Amino acid sequence: VQKSEPFVIKADLWNDALANEDLDQLEFIAGIKPFFELFYNSIAGFYLLLHQIRSVMNHPELILHTVPLGTAGMFKISQYLNSRFRLVPTDYQIDLFVKFLRGNNDSNASHLRVDIAFPSQQVLHTLTERNIPSFQVSGYPCRLGILKSSEQLFSSDEETRTKKREDDQKVLSIQGVDVVHDRIVFIMMGTLHRSWSKLSKIVRMIAELSDSLAPSNGRLHVFLAQAFEVNSETKEVVSQGRVGAEVLAQQVDARLLELKRNGSRFVFHPLGWVKENDVAVLMRHSVTVCKGGGGTVAELVAMDGQAVFDTTVSHALEWEKYAIRWMEERGRGEGIFELGNNSDQLISALERAFAQKEKREKSYYAPILKNHFHLDWLYSVLVDTISSTLSSEATTFSNTQLRNEEFSYMAE
Repeated sequence: VQKSEPFVIKADLWNDALANEDLDQLEFIAGIKPFFELFYNSIAGFYLLLHQIRSVMNHPELILHTVPLGTAGMFKISQYLNSRFRLVPTDYQIDLFVKFLRGNNDSNASHLRVDIAFPSQQVLHTLTERNIPSFQVSGYPCRLGILKSSEQLFSSDEETRTKKREDDQKVLSIQGVDVVHDRIVFIMMGTLHRSWSKLSKIVRMIAELSDSLAPSNGRLHVFLAQAFEVNSETKEVVSQGRVGAEVLAQQVDARLLELKRNGSRFVFHPLGWVKENDVAVLMRHSVTVCKGGGGTVAELVAMDGQAVFDTTVSHALEWEKYAIRWMEERGRGEGIFELGNNSDQLISALERAFAQKEKREKSYYAPILKNHFHLDWLYSVLVDTISSTLSSEATTFSNTQLRNEEFSYMAE
């Protein structure tokens, strides 16, 4: 696929709209999406998709679909090629992934299976409406390091849990954090062009009112993840036009130095690019300030994190509003529109988030949803596909578990 790039769409309009937080443009693009669906569901769309697939592989045994566009058309292709079709929604709201899709009957029962993050009533109702009885609860596809950290943190083995907590404390202590007495805000706002001016406002707001957020006998630490990648060899910025956390640190540095001289208990950590294992640690032990993308929400869920969401962009994206609402209903988050423009609203939301998090940690130590989406899932999909190739009948989903050495090999 990378060689021929048949499915790469230059989504410049969408990316620019996201970068500039242009809600009108986002709503317009989201609004015309049904027309693309109708095209992919047409005869012309069918032959276009068929040509694109065959330019890569003449007869795939498995088609794995992960985007909320063209699902019905791609499913028809799988039936035409007699290939198995696996739909993996990459948002908590699955409606857009199954729109125009009609599910199993006697003739296609072996073709279609959907992997869902969790069996909520709304998800099950949507599957029933689309006549899709064949589904697997596998969790949300998020980064491997996050899932491994979650499994260790919430393991049934007490020794594993204890070691993970101790390792987390070591990571944070290197940054000068006292896990028992200090509080942490982790800001992870993505790669949008306008985010840096907003981030500067957010950091300043928190710094100015840090004494009200800091615990009586501790400090308030603010960790900032950068929003660009640097080439490890040339040290050049890969994503041009974006400034890094170091530049932001310079922008707010004078005020932070003044606060420090005045004895403020505010500590600012511009981290640069943050590895997923460190993201897991910070999400677990902080209140995360972020956007409502499905991947971010899934990682928060995996680490049982608490969040304050910037809903400026989510206001135009129904699937992000759904994910944020899902977190709010479970007491794990709160959404704020135009997060960088109201310091009182932001500080109040952070205070409520810390209160919820600390109350939960005293009484309950388990994730709201166990995420099973890891390489065991990939292994079982392959086993399922191979088994179906060797048999004329549909096979049941394999729950084969990987041994540690197999897991490490597949991870590589």
